[in-house]
Amino acid sequence: MINRNWCKAVLDETEAKSRMAYVKGYSDIFETGEQQQNKIYVLGDVGTGKSTFCKMMIENWCHAVTRTPERIESNKEQKETKCNVVKGWRDGVRHMGQYEFLFFIPLQYMSAFKSDDTIDMIKELTNHLTSNTDLIDKIFQKDSRSCLIIADSLDEWTPPKDFVRKPHVSYGIPNGDRLNDATVITLSRPSAKVILNLKNSEFDIKLQLLGISEESLMLFIERYCSKLNSPEKSYKFFEILKSKQIEHMTKTPLFLQQLLFLYCNGYELGNSVSETYCHILNTMLGWSDHKTEEQNNDERHTVKPNTFISLPTMVHKFPRLEANKHVLIRLGKIAFETYTSGSIRTTFEQSFLMKNDITKGDIEELTQFGILNKSNCCDRILEDTQFDIIHISYLEFFAALYFVTFYNMEQTTSVEHELFHKCNSASDVLQLSNFIRMSCGLSPGVISDLSKQISCIVNKDEHVLHIRRKEGLNLHDEIVQIQSLMFNCLKECGSEDTTMISLSDLVIKFDVPIPPLQRIKPDDVISLTCGHTSEHMLDFFSKCNNLQYIHINCL
Repeated sequence: MINRNWCKAVLDETEAKSRMAYVKGYSDIFETGEQQQNKIYVLGDVGTGKSTFCKMMIENWCHAVTRTPERIESNKEQKETKCNVVKGWRDGVRHMGQYEFLFFIPLQYMSAFKSDDTIDMIKELTNHLTSNTDLIDKIFQKDSRSCLIIADSLDEWTPPKDFVRKPHVSYGIPNGDRLNDATVITLSRPSAKVILNLKNSEFDIKLQLLGISEESLMLFIERYCSKLNSPEKSYKFFEILKSKQIEHMTKTPLFLQQLLFLYCNGYELGNSVSETYCHILNTMLGWSDHKTEEQNNDERHTVKPNTFISLPTMVHKFPRLEANKHVLIRLGKIAFETYTSGSIRTTFEQSFLMKNDITKGDIEELTQFGILNKSNCCDRILEDTQFDIIHISYLEFFAALYFVTFYNMEQTTSVEHELFHKCNSASDVLQLSNFIRMSCGLSPGVISDLSKQISCIVNKDEHVLHIRRKEGLNLHDEIVQIQSLMFNCLKECGSEDTTMISLSDLVIKFDVPIPPLQRIKPDDVISLTCGHTSEHMLDFFSKCNNLQYIHINCL
């Protein structure tokens, strides 16, 4: 279930401001007045429902091409009698019906593919349906207007190494030169570097997924509890969320579903995103408890473990994570090295896993637990089988677990240097947002050093330096997203943590979350944009001795 009301951002040519509006139906997505939108980007943070939206569009298209208008009308009436929250279903089906062909491209699985061309990807994904590769070319040559392409997980796609960048295309966007008038909907996290660097000519409209609306929240909880045969727990769950101060997690369908699963099965709810992942993984690792402890030990010690590994303190209360720490750390090492290489991916060949000390026994267990999914390789010349981590957020959790484990053990900055050695800009940092947030949740002590490193990178970013010289900052600047990242990290650390952080650019507006000023080192603030003030804020500003840029719009 996702929110019907989305935030729509359309940038003008100067990118000075953004015009924002709420999307009420598919007509707002595909059309603006009489103008057809062909290049559409749907953006959402981890777990906000991007892949769910893909499935919804595909389902609506299937309804459109297999049902008559009368049957659609009848089904729509039935849905409205069951739930008034479900609106716009008929609108969705009718708009999807304008397309004769729908092609779905899961970009997270296409990084190993040899071409960056969108039509080549479609041919690869449909070669089991037809051996006539010319058929796809003919469709796009003669009937491209009736084609809809849905490309999911742009932020998880890495172009092939021999990728020749087109001068008119930003690096990291699949080549669509042969698509003609086809409509392309691309889904990604907003923090992806390619999205931050997207040119106006490369999109017609951007949409921001907002997650679950307030009107849908209770319905979501009631339905989920009913499916787990615990309808009486829905109201109590809602009250617990308020008392634990984790209501911000309820806006994200993925996190809300995980919290509901834990609660309805009698488990304690986590106080943060990272703690929730610990609970979930601890539960998943119990799904194979039918094995004897002797069997488990034999398989774990096929590769000699590092017996001196000590997981973060927060993880100690999860016995199955402790018992499986060696394979989790090895998996975390792969995840961490994936991040530091600059090519984030969630799919790995079996030979690659085994070269990195993940044994066949480990792979079998991780597959049984549901942490890995087995699939066929796109290019099967060298290898047939590959394994996908169930969701990129779990890859980020494993990478964060590895990072904080060795950060705490070494008490040095070597692993921290390895993390940031390829980060040269604010947009590079933002690609690591969820990883950084989880690291702070697993070990709150890292937030001080991480924020200091982030400030150093931001202060050398030429784009940021240019932005600071403008008259104020708008909501689409990377520095505002950096502030939101640090705000989320403070939340993840919990209210008991009092560690001070570095933040170079402070933006105070009614529609921008403000980190607690008492947690920010005043001497590290270089630029200030202020839309409103209070006595508390003015007192903080007076302590910022190194301010270089001040934009105050409330006088």
